[in-house]
Amino acid sequence: MKNTLTLIVAVVCLLVSISTTSKAQLYLDNSYSADTMLMDFFNGHCATISNVDYHGDSTMMSFFDADSTGLGVHAGIFFSSGNVHAANNPASYWAGEQIGVNGDSSLDALSNGYYTLDASVVEFDLVPDTSVLSFNYVFGSEEYPEYVNSGFNDIFAFLISGPNPAGGFYVEENIATLTNDSVVCINNVNDLTNSA
Repeated sequence: MKNTLTLIVAVVCLLVSISTTSKAQLYLDNSYSADTMLMDFFNGHCATISNVDYHGDSTMMSFFDADSTGLGVHAGIFFSSGNVHAANNPASYWAGEQIGVNGDSSLDALSNGYYTLDASVVEFDLVPDTSVLSFNYVFGSEEYPEYVNSGFNDIFAFLISGPNPAGGFYVEENIATLTNDSVVCINNVNDLTNSA
């Protein structure tokens, strides 16, 4: 019998600003629902998913193809706190659009007193087809560098709930952390802190 994990991918900003001057264009397609994106991405490849629940605006989540962009991730699902299509603008582009959706209490709990706005959050149940699953992500923010250590702190979390192979259960365990177990956000990853 396979165990089911509930995964919550919660993000305020992921891949928001990418320079297009020397790299190819990032291809984005947000014409599909969250259900379709996630089921196409996972089902039959490494896991079976169900019970997809997306919180955010339809402009904040997209399929992406980044084969020739140099991001290190070739394709996947793109989440943003703004319109995903702003990512195709040069790094100098101001992508400060507010969508007007709620933040996320799980992200709030991880963000050292900051409250989130315009969160793009997807929850789903996952039954893996293999004994090992890995996830790659790239975190970016339009708030670099001018808003580092300010009241704006874009954040990314990948939370799991379900059986822990070492015993017991995960309850919203964030598996997207830095080597010192701190959360991935602009105040923890910038030109002065965790720059590598």
